[in-house]
Order: sequence, then structure tokens, then C-alpha cells
Amino acid sequence: MSTFLRAQGDERPLWAFTIYDMNSDGYLTREEIFHLLKGSMVKLANEEDRDDSIKDMVEMINKKMDEDKDGRISLSDFSKATEKDSLLLQAFGRCFPDQEGVDNFTIVLNQFKPQL
Repeated sequence: MSTFLRAQGDERPLWAFTIYDMNSDGYLTREEIFHLLKGSMVKLANEEDRDDSIKDMVEMINKKMDEDKDGRISLSDFSKATEKDSLLLQAFGRCFPDQEGVDNFTIVLNQFKPQL
């Protein structure tokens, strides 16, 4: 819970990668990235155009993040890419709360602490 709410530095890429790696195999594949992007994009009138746009984005992301050019993104690839550009941490969808979300959660959590 602490990592999720207050993740900093080296913890953030590991946490984000773990969330995005849907089958926990240690890699982000084109299929996983496609699924993540499709779930976070606005629906277009033409589903084929949307899928084609997502496929183009998947290719751009792979070119930018796949450091060793093996066709998939490892934690090492992901960490290096996000170190260069921190916006890539949440490229496939939001996985960290903003400060207001952390503060609100903390307030609610403190309301449920047992009285000593």
C-alpha cells in the first residue's frame, strides 16, 4: 500500500511495470500494450480506425522503449526509457494517484483506525 501511495524514485518503474505486465512474465508484449491502450482510449465511431491507431501507437512505443530491440519491453528497457522520460511511467494508463488522491485516502483510512 505504501509503494502505491508514495512510490518514489526506483520504486515507481518497478510498480508501474508490475501493473502493466498482465501475465507476469517479465515482459510487456505488443498484445499487452495494445490491450492496455485500448482500455484507456476514447471509443471512435469506427472501431477499425481505433484499432489501427492503437496499433500505430504500439509500434511507436516499442521503438521508443524496446532498448534491446527484441520485440518486447523488459523491466530493464522500461526503467531506462522512463528514466529518460518520466511521462512514460503512465503511458499505458494511470497507475499512481495524484497528491489529492493520496491525501483523501489517508483521511478515510485514519477514520477507521481502532481507538486505543
